Amino acid sequence: MDFIFEYKEFIAILIGFLIVTLAAERIAAFFQKFNLPLITGLIIAGIVAGPFILHLIPAETTGSLRFIYDTSLAFIAFAAGSELYLKDLRSRLHSIQVNAFVQTGITVGIFLIAFFVARPHIPFIAKTSFTQVLIAALFTGLIFSTRSMASAMAVISETKAKGPFTQSLIGISVLKESLVTISFSVLLAVSKTLLTGGDLGLMSLVAVLIDLALAIAFGIGLAKILELVHKFIGYQSLRYGVILLIGFLVYQFAPFLEHSSESSFGFKISVEPLIMCIACGFYLANYTKYRSDFLKFIKDSAGYVFIIFFFYVGIGVRLDVLSNVWLIAVIFFGVRLLSLAVGAFVSGIMTKDPKPFYQIGWMAYITQASFGIGLSTILMNEFPDWGQQLGTIIIAGVVYSQLIGPILFKKVLSLLKEQHVKAKHEPDGHDKDALIIGFEGMSVALARQLIDKGWNVSIATFKQSGSFQEPEGIKIHHLKSLDRDALAELGGDEAEAIVSMLSDEENLKVCEIAYEDFGTEDLIVRMTDRQYHEQYQSFGARAVDPNTAMVNLLEHFVRSPQATSLLLGLEGDQDTRDIRLRNPNLHGIALRDLRLPADVIILSVKRGGHTIISHGYTRLRRGDIITMVGTIKSLNDTANKFEG
Repeated sequence: MDFIFEYKEFIAILIGFLIVTLAAERIAAFFQKFNLPLITGLIIAGIVAGPFILHLIPAETTGSLRFIYDTSLAFIAFAAGSELYLKDLRSRLHSIQVNAFVQTGITVGIFLIAFFVARPHIPFIAKTSFTQVLIAALFTGLIFSTRSMASAMAVISETKAKGPFTQSLIGISVLKESLVTISFSVLLAVSKTLLTGGDLGLMSLVAVLIDLALAIAFGIGLAKILELVHKFIGYQSLRYGVILLIGFLVYQFAPFLEHSSESSFGFKISVEPLIMCIACGFYLANYTKYRSDFLKFIKDSAGYVFIIFFFYVGIGVRLDVLSNVWLIAVIFFGVRLLSLAVGAFVSGIMTKDPKPFYQIGWMAYITQASFGIGLSTILMNEFPDWGQQLGTIIIAGVVYSQLIGPILFKKVLSLLKEQHVKAKHEPDGHDKDALIIGFEGMSVALARQLIDKGWNVSIATFKQSGSFQEPEGIKIHHLKSLDRDALAELGGDEAEAIVSMLSDEENLKVCEIAYEDFGTEDLIVRMTDRQYHEQYQSFGARAVDPNTAMVNLLEHFVRSPQATSLLLGLEGDQDTRDIRLRNPNLHGIALRDLRLPADVIILSVKRGGHTIISHGYTRLRRGDIITMVGTIKSLNDTANKFEG
């Protein structure tokens, strides 16, 4: 009976948490209007909903939700490892190594100096021994040298950041976490021996290195398991669920291995689950054929995981801690900013990185979260006499970093022009403008078909005027360059659809401009090399591969000839059409209450970039895109009604 009661209580807590999380996601989106990262809004929403303000989620319930924290950390480590793609990082591998070691060393060194200078003014170390102050300073420097991979991946995912700085940042962050994990473990073993007056043995250091090697080995074994998951589980949603479940189990495996090894062999085998998952993601991305499938899992799941995780982090922020140690924490935070700036500058000079990388790049390393808090918790548990106070100050500094860091990180990506945020597209009211880039027989045929369907179409080409016969009835523009101003002059900023039929490199440039500057609703490209597929997807473009398009078309004719004929416009006067709802009189009306022609059927409703599961009681909203099928006359009448 107790088990049933606890089970019901857990379900109630989980449902309550998810309901409040949905509201928090809406609230956090409000902060994006002020160009603040989504995760900052989520953390603030968590603080407000947590046990110190609104009490919507009491402190005693967060323990029941620990599985959210563990699963999210595993996912974040998977994502971080998968970003370490050796083919992309090879040219910057030396820079990553130097930056990670130099930045960590300088941060630790500056905190050593700060501790001994400020020692008389810090009560809990003012009268302690030199050894204890040294150990406290080393622990503080190590913890403050870390940055939050979760926050980094969240901001990178939100801004679709890509480029040499972003790639280096991920590599440096992962290497720094690994370096800090090893150093922290070694320092923990050394300090416990020194503070208890024992002898420092070589075996304690060797044990730490063995545990690290085991974590990497277990990570590779985990990757082999995920290979089997990708191979034998074809249903995507089920596969995603299994991967997340395995990630959660990794965090349960680590303490189980530690306890069972101590009881069976008399010594602990401690493996860091974070390193296991990073090694797993790294192996899958570099040494298996499932890299693209795994990256798709990361991309599809990131939004949901980050929303839940950072709201959970916000709930755990201790406002009572902040109120007691805020001044010392602010000073420590200031010292950390100084150390990050100096570390980035020195390492950037050493590696001859571009000046902006080390002049402003240090601001991208500010954010901290779970990893720093986790290490602080270990410090508080292992050294209760002085670790409690030091850990509390460090956690307060981590909170400051988490609130300010994402904002500055996003600013850095913007200044370095590595973020790719979709611009807001304002249609001109017709939704019938299309720009085709590239002149050839296929583009002319496409233009004529669109014109027959009522579209306003123009073709842009690099060919000089008079060098070819221009088709009648189609606007031809002659390009001199492929940049924002040139495409905007042709009406690309107002076009509902842009079709690019150039080389893959030129197509990517078009996609970047259309996505970031115009916010174009529909981007279509003709792809000649499949290695560009992921890059096209990052800009929301639909890539058509001529080598497989014909095979896919024939396959659909075999499996569903009627539907394929309809979609291709081969059924006489029948057609399919996407219609945007602009008529304010239809806002809020249910589908079942629409008075549509008898020969018009609604296939789907797209809202905010997502296709929603629609039924008779689905209420339409202004801006919805409704896909309909019917006769051309009835579709025209319906379009006039919806767009009026």
